[in-house]
Amino acid sequence: MERLDYRELVQDLISQHAREQSDEHGETAEIVFNTERDRYLLLYVGGIALADLDNDGDLDALVTHQFAPVSIYRNDSMAKSWLGLDSIGNGTTCNRDAIGTKVIIDSQTGRQSREVRESNGFSAQGDRRLLFGFGHQTQEVQVQIYWCGNATPEVKYLTIAIIQ
Repeated sequence: MERLDYRELVQDLISQHAREQSDEHGETAEIVFNTERDRYLLLYVGGIALADLDNDGDLDALVTHQFAPVSIYRNDSMAKSWLGLDSIGNGTTCNRDAIGTKVIIDSQTGRQSREVRESNGFSAQGDRRLLFGFGHQTQEVQVQIYWCGNATPEVKYLTIAIIQ
């Protein structure tokens, strides 16, 4: 399973708005901002949302700032096979937002699991869908859905392919 490297995302943000300044030993001594506006963009972040804004299977970033407009960072990685599940409970035995629902997917690339949560953290939010990545190949997957903590899963079999 390929994961989003947040260190790369942060490094990319810094490279757009600042540069590293080295000391006499070649060690990074400080980050120097290109402009005062860039300083505010990076230091006064209000919140972040990681979501698939362009519906291509990878996470994009939306960053709010205290003193500047919202920044959107689009992730343009290569096309891969992926699955996004938008869970909706029946409102009786499972709440409408399906909070607490767990999905486990077994595929040729391994096992992945995600859970529907009410929020993702302080001043942060993510895509409401549960997103799963499968690499560069078409494959059969088994999907187990445990609705709202139910002990018995609903099982589905799907074929996942790359759509370009």
